[in-house]
Amino acid sequence: MVPNERPLTDLVLTDNEPLNIKKMSLDGAYRYWLLTFILNMTNTGVAPTFVEDDILNYITAVGVRLNGKTFKFNVPLRLAVHKQTADYGTPFFYQAPITTVNATYDAIVQYRIDFAEIVRDESDLSALLQTDNLTNLELVISTGDKNDIASANAPTINTATVEIEIKDYTGEDPNGGNINDPTQVTKTNIIEIVEEIDLEANKTEFDKLSQDIDLVAGSNILEHALLITDNGVRSNDRVTDIKVKHTKTRVDEIEKDFQSLVRISKVEHELESIIDGFAIIDWQKRLGRTGLITGIKSDELLKLKTNGITTTQDKIQVYTKSV
Repeated sequence: MVPNERPLTDLVLTDNEPLNIKKMSLDGAYRYWLLTFILNMTNTGVAPTFVEDDILNYITAVGVRLNGKTFKFNVPLRLAVHKQTADYGTPFFYQAPITTVNATYDAIVQYRIDFAEIVRDESDLSALLQTDNLTNLELVISTGDKNDIASANAPTINTATVEIEIKDYTGEDPNGGNINDPTQVTKTNIIEIVEEIDLEANKTEFDKLSQDIDLVAGSNILEHALLITDNGVRSNDRVTDIKVKHTKTRVDEIEKDFQSLVRISKVEHELESIIDGFAIIDWQKRLGRTGLITGIKSDELLKLKTNGITTTQDKIQVYTKSV
């Protein structure tokens, strides 16, 4: 079994394009894809007013698409980078845009799509992306435009490029099976997706007066991450409490004040500082290795209490990592 780490040719991005596509090789079993997003920009004669998380908002989704139709991974870069920071305890490389007028410069962020189950351990081969059973494999990047980066005097985006590095494995595993063939070597198939939902106003009690969100049905959910925004700004206030409840068994798996969950996420993931509006529920730590086992008809609900909401721009993004 041979590990290979190498760069691929760059992917050049187009503004407001849902399908910037890089066709990936089917020659090996992937451990990770390391993506470096480089935005070359020129400021106007007036300093730009950058929005929170600036260039992360330009990449509206990073996807791994199988056979031209099924997404194994599909996550907005903004949430993905905050989740990655929690996974590793520190952010990957980030070079912020500048406010110097009439300047041309690069703003850069690095993100790694990690196919293993334990992302901090690079030797973890529990969940390689095996490709022998695929007819097509694509990196799919969805983009916005300069107005997603700045609220006023937005810089011109001269070029937007993704540098791609990969690590994969070829050859036989220790038992003699082809590491890239899922019929010979069994690996965990991890799915990571995000659903974005408008928050409802004044949902002040659980049960009948809460906002209810269905969870992924028929899965073992390993982890949830929640990103809450108030008109694009990460917020600890719009959602006051959360609960995950089995509607059939009436068992509450968790009930938490949202701000408390944000603070606990910092401690559990050894973060340098709190990430406002962002919280993680690690179901494997709470319930054991299988995580939260959901029913075929999605018998579990994520229930929210909210306060008064005056804009349609109040959102919750629900990240789900499941098998």
